[in-house]
Amino acid sequence: MAEPAKYVYKPLLQRKSSDGTQGPTDASKNYLPIRILNLFAGELDDSLKGELVNRQDESYEALSYHWGDVSEPAPPLLIHEEGHVYQIRLTRNLESALRHLRHRSRPRRLWVDAICINQEDNRDKGFQIPFMGRIYAEASDVSVWLGDSHDDSELAFKFIESVLKLSDLDQLIDERFIDSWAALSSLMKRDWFSRRWIVQEIAFAKSATVRCGQSCIEWPELADAMAIFASRAEEISKLFRGARKYKYRSDFLGDVEAHGANRLVEITSRLFRKSDDGRALEPLLSLEALVSTLSAFQATKPHDIIYAVLSLASDIIATAEPASVSQKRHDSVTRRENREAKAWSRDAAKSLEGLGMRETAEAVEVAPSGEPEALHEPPESSTGTQSPSKEIQKRNAERFVGLLRGRVRHKIFHVDYEKKTFYEVCEDFIAFSIKSSQSLDMLCRPWAPDVEDLPDGDRDDLPSWICPLSKSPFRPRPDGNYDRVNADLLVGDPESRPKLYNSARGTAPEFHRFVDRRLYVHGFVLDTVSDLKSPAIEGNIPHEWLAFGGWSKLKEQPPESFWRTLVADRDEKGHNPPSYYGRACRQSFSQRTPGGSLNTTNLINNHERNKIMTDYLKRVQSVVWMKKLMKSAGHDGEKLIGLVPNEAEKGDLICIVRGCSVPLLLRKTADAGSEHFRSESKLKQVIPLPRQKFGLSLRSKTFQHPSSSIVASMRDDKIAENEETVRKSTEDVADALTQTNQSNQSKLRRHGTEMAAFSKMNNDTQVDLERRPQSAPLTRTPERTLAEFQRNSSLRSKIPVPRKTFGENGVSKAVMAFRLSIPCRLIGECYIHGIMDGEAFRLRDKWDIDEAEFELH
Repeated sequence: MAEPAKYVYKPLLQRKSSDGTQGPTDASKNYLPIRILNLFAGELDDSLKGELVNRQDESYEALSYHWGDVSEPAPPLLIHEEGHVYQIRLTRNLESALRHLRHRSRPRRLWVDAICINQEDNRDKGFQIPFMGRIYAEASDVSVWLGDSHDDSELAFKFIESVLKLSDLDQLIDERFIDSWAALSSLMKRDWFSRRWIVQEIAFAKSATVRCGQSCIEWPELADAMAIFASRAEEISKLFRGARKYKYRSDFLGDVEAHGANRLVEITSRLFRKSDDGRALEPLLSLEALVSTLSAFQATKPHDIIYAVLSLASDIIATAEPASVSQKRHDSVTRRENREAKAWSRDAAKSLEGLGMRETAEAVEVAPSGEPEALHEPPESSTGTQSPSKEIQKRNAERFVGLLRGRVRHKIFHVDYEKKTFYEVCEDFIAFSIKSSQSLDMLCRPWAPDVEDLPDGDRDDLPSWICPLSKSPFRPRPDGNYDRVNADLLVGDPESRPKLYNSARGTAPEFHRFVDRRLYVHGFVLDTVSDLKSPAIEGNIPHEWLAFGGWSKLKEQPPESFWRTLVADRDEKGHNPPSYYGRACRQSFSQRTPGGSLNTTNLINNHERNKIMTDYLKRVQSVVWMKKLMKSAGHDGEKLIGLVPNEAEKGDLICIVRGCSVPLLLRKTADAGSEHFRSESKLKQVIPLPRQKFGLSLRSKTFQHPSSSIVASMRDDKIAENEETVRKSTEDVADALTQTNQSNQSKLRRHGTEMAAFSKMNNDTQVDLERRPQSAPLTRTPERTLAEFQRNSSLRSKIPVPRKTFGENGVSKAVMAFRLSIPCRLIGECYIHGIMDGEAFRLRDKWDIDEAEFELH
């Protein structure tokens, strides 16, 4: 008998449905236009048969499963349609799932992604992906298939019943039940728990049933059992230390809290505000938070790293429409909201002013019209023709202000498998995250697959500003358990407020942009890496760190800068460290072998009953793991100490970047041959780049600040090319400022006098063009020096500028003036003691450092 032909999918909205009709699905009906598999009845060993129909208003169940190895052959699903039989190829795991789910006496209506979506048609995928959340939300039940059963899986399902009896839990943490705990751990390592799509599948489900072979349990029961396991993981792990069967391994379970199963339970409990009957009412987490938190979950297609969580995000709208169509509809809604918001703001302002709240009224009336609240209810009013009372006016005003503050700004995110490369999806995501959070912290959070893990079609060297998963604090072992491989992230959780650090003083990422796979950001080079010590491998602190950190007399208390660096100046909850951490540091090092490294893991095991010491040592591990201790080149003997990534090298730049809560370590790239300046002006004029203080820097001796020598080494003939532009720019500045303030004329004349006097100075007088001195004196002709002085003056003029020209933090909103641009790669975040809370700006002014533009490759 000939093998059935491959099933050919028809367009979703134009195929025949179960009632024999044909044509587009009625859009007026409130159900999704999706295909449903009508799986025919049969015994466990019978061939799988069914039909694909368009959904009408009938109920259905949805399947959540792991695809498994697509190359492993399995018997196909036979599709009956119009008297013909076709076939759809299945993976082995899916084929087994359908056999176990099939009813023996009646058909079963299922939605299965591999069958109900044409996986070979990117347009069909792009159409249905944005509806995935709704597909699982509208299913009567979600069937979770963990795979075929094994001896340990049956033991685990039986043991779960005992774990849920909380009164007996302490009795279960005993060597008699060690096999049962191992079986539950093995169940949590099933492939299903590592799949990225399962997060939304289980999160949207009104009810879910978990199946493993013939065993079955409700999802809430399994979730509670896994959460209880994680909460007692330390005590349970100690059971394996004395078990010969498990090779006396106290780390047999790995880090249970970092495991995908535990993360799934944690994240699904806080994804939505839900109704009493389990319906998801409102998403609570941003796209940035989801991508950061779900890094342990994998996707077959790289695009799905982002696409698989779009339905869960609170700050985004996913669509399969062309971006231009979606944006036009979104813009139309926004314009209507703008008109409504303006009307409300006028009414609210009048109400507030009538109540004596003039300042609040002015703030409401000038609220940005481009970002209004979507208002759907009319303002409250009195009956008849009487004017509203003051109480009603006050309630209206408060209601408007509350809505204005509580508005969630949505952005269209276009799902496109066909035209977008993985890099383009990454850029879309990073651009959205920066705009939504007004932060660059996502550049430090691992989330993207490593290049070697990408499929051949998507394998491409990603820019350094796309952080790979290899930098994650925890990574899976070959046995599926998780171990720590890196320190915890200094930038912390995207949803944590306030942030752990504030090195950029809460500034926004001004003027960032993407050009040719490069991300341009702004800040300043604070210092450079001068000396490095060996990394703290597996959290063990090398002996050489002590003298390097200034601690030579070990019987005395360690230097404050040293012990605070070991804990990144925070405790395990992100608060300022307690004062006894210094004492704990001294006691820890006193227990090591003289001249040897500090083995933090052994000390933790030895101090099991001393909570203060174990908490301290665990905090040290989470900070120093695979980090190097560093000292900067400094200035006038004032050096910085800190922790940098293991990849750090001497000469790397320690930078404060606007919009990033922690310092960044950057490395100049090979093409960083010159400094270049950009003038991007919508007004066709150049306005001096604002600084907290303005002034001219003239020195008769060489200033040896390290970051200055870096910039000086990049200077070349590019200056000469810019001289004519600078001269014209200086004249434009003078004209603009003269029109704004007549009093500036005298100051302009003073600058002219200064320039004339300056041209007569000796050639060996050094001029720091960008407040970045030279590492060695430069000789210049008077003509060249005068041109450079003009250029310097246009950047740092003492002439007052119109206040309205600049926005928040004194940064120009109309133009971006000349900036130093440094091509470089992002190495990673770093802890630099004494500058994590904005102190770097004081050092910037003290050391006279100019701001720059960083061109991240």
